[in-house]
Amino acid sequence: MGGLIFLAVSVLFLWSGEKDLALKGKSASNLISKNGQFLFIFKKSHHGLQLASRSSSDQAWKIKDILSDPQARFPALKKDREGQIWALWEQGKGVSIGKLQEKKLVLIQRYQEGSQNITPDITFDLDNTPWLTWVCFFQGKSFILAQNFHSKKTWVVNSSFFSESSSPQIVVDHQNHPWVFWAGRKKGRDQIFYSSFDGRDWSEPEIIHRKSPSPHILPHAGVDSGGNIWVVWSAYDGNDYEIYCSLRNQTHWTAEEKITDNSYPDWGASISFLRGNIPVVVWKQGPNRLSCQYQIRGSWSQELPLYEGNRSFSAPPLLSTHKEVLTITLEADERIIHEFFSFRDLTHPNHFSFPSFSLDRTFSSSKPEGYIGFGDSITFGYLDGEEAPEKGYIPRLESRLQQYYGPSQVINEGFPAEITIQGLHRIKEVISSHSAKFLLLMEGTNDVIFRDISMDTTAFNLERMILLCQNSGVFPLLSTIPPRKDWEWNFKYYRERIFSLNDKIRRIGEALNIPLVDHFQVFYSYPEEKGGWKSLLCKDGVHPSVKGYKIMAHTWFEKIKTLPFPPFITQIERIYDQILFFKHPGNSIHWKDNPKLSSRDIFSGYKIYRAEASGPPFDFHLLTILQNPLQKSFFDTDILPSQHYVYALSTLRRDGTEGPLSKPFEETKDGGSLN
Repeated sequence: MGGLIFLAVSVLFLWSGEKDLALKGKSASNLISKNGQFLFIFKKSHHGLQLASRSSSDQAWKIKDILSDPQARFPALKKDREGQIWALWEQGKGVSIGKLQEKKLVLIQRYQEGSQNITPDITFDLDNTPWLTWVCFFQGKSFILAQNFHSKKTWVVNSSFFSESSSPQIVVDHQNHPWVFWAGRKKGRDQIFYSSFDGRDWSEPEIIHRKSPSPHILPHAGVDSGGNIWVVWSAYDGNDYEIYCSLRNQTHWTAEEKITDNSYPDWGASISFLRGNIPVVVWKQGPNRLSCQYQIRGSWSQELPLYEGNRSFSAPPLLSTHKEVLTITLEADERIIHEFFSFRDLTHPNHFSFPSFSLDRTFSSSKPEGYIGFGDSITFGYLDGEEAPEKGYIPRLESRLQQYYGPSQVINEGFPAEITIQGLHRIKEVISSHSAKFLLLMEGTNDVIFRDISMDTTAFNLERMILLCQNSGVFPLLSTIPPRKDWEWNFKYYRERIFSLNDKIRRIGEALNIPLVDHFQVFYSYPEEKGGWKSLLCKDGVHPSVKGYKIMAHTWFEKIKTLPFPPFITQIERIYDQILFFKHPGNSIHWKDNPKLSSRDIFSGYKIYRAEASGPPFDFHLLTILQNPLQKSFFDTDILPSQHYVYALSTLRRDGTEGPLSKPFEETKDGGSLN
């Protein structure tokens, strides 16, 4: 009981400010040593790597600098079969391998092949020989490499599956065969691939799950004490991301099992084993939840909530086990919590209460029609690492709209540190909570530096957001993400991800025929005589400067001025067109253009939609298309005299873009006549 309470209290103190039990840093990795000591390695700001150690009886962490190189980042700890602790980290464009000796980091080997080497992983075979895997980004392709540490022989594992391969994991089975798992694609969306080594060569890559048109991402693999391989990952199930699992029980792979099924996006799963053979899975649930499950005798437990707060974790949780003890590392706002608890805490959850905090965000469905700014911290408004929504583009755009159109509202729905997996879930609530007709979408900046998510998956998530808007009657505008001038920009790998994502965003705008705002190009082409594009970014190199936010507001505004705002229906009445002795009933519809329409020569006409008044609300079907922007009336004769109807109109732009529907308008029931 005490361990998990300690975890909960630590999280509570982190956000309450009463007591800071967290350590400042990022990119942490945890481990329990063979003598039961808790360790984690992390990056300390720009000063290099530090090691934190602590026994279960200690009241505080012992912190030690172990590598002073500021280019060292994304460290990881692994334990070999004799209990020796190894460390892996990225350094410059290479990956480095070392050992902890007397809590000192001793470099053993450094790999720097190609243009960028990232995300290393290590395992140890039954002879305690290290096997390594990592991603080598070279000439626009992602190679999954594997190496026998003693022979130094290196293989390309992913064969022809080079498209943005990521998240390599390596384990060894009971027959002493290494296996590598990764997310990647050849055609279509990301899938989870694997390849095994038979002593001479690696097998052709295969997909571990049923083929799917949706992304399967973020694999994490582990081996239990019986040599069985377990793999967990996240996949989009048509509604949101859920956690899946597959097991190789020494002879074959079991069919994948969907172990979560809830209304939250579940992603970033980590698996480890208590008592050697009880799998425990911990994952992120939405932006601010942490949950876990364990399996006993073939059955998964219920989902156990470990934390719910009003801040977003900036990285997936990391899980390590030793006998009956678990340790979890959490990270948010460059603060790290690393705590432990026992298996009894999981199996007796009624012995304690989990912390629960509501989001510090309120919504009201009574707000007037307007615009929603949706995205991450760039949308929310940040300057030099500090929240500054009053200086972002949202209030500046709102002011411009009010000056040009009169009363206008731009709702700030930026969520700092959000990635598109989270945004795809959150946008549903945002759409349903506001009556705004327009949504300004710019997201993906955080996905770029989260190397375990491909830009194809990010584009998939953005496309689904657009479709959710359109299916909900909200008109979306889509934006590319701006350039950056931080250290990531110095590496071709990250620049290529930005370029790739923006190319995909432009294709989404073209394919779905929605307005595209190319903030990247606007920033990147900013004149040198005015300071160049870097002057549009603040000191942190990621968020716009005050001048950059002004440029953003202007760019959004200029695109909004060209929108096909919906017409206003002024009258619909049932009338009869008398021809000789026959009265033909019909509905006469009249409307006027939205006064917000500008440059009227870019508009081509209208679409008229109709629904039965007695049917499901807003079950509209296209009635006709009018290719005359001067026409402001229509006589609908295809009606049943006993039925009443509701109509809505949209405006068409000459490029084929259709605006949102007008306010629904029901016919009058008094009737009339047409001479």
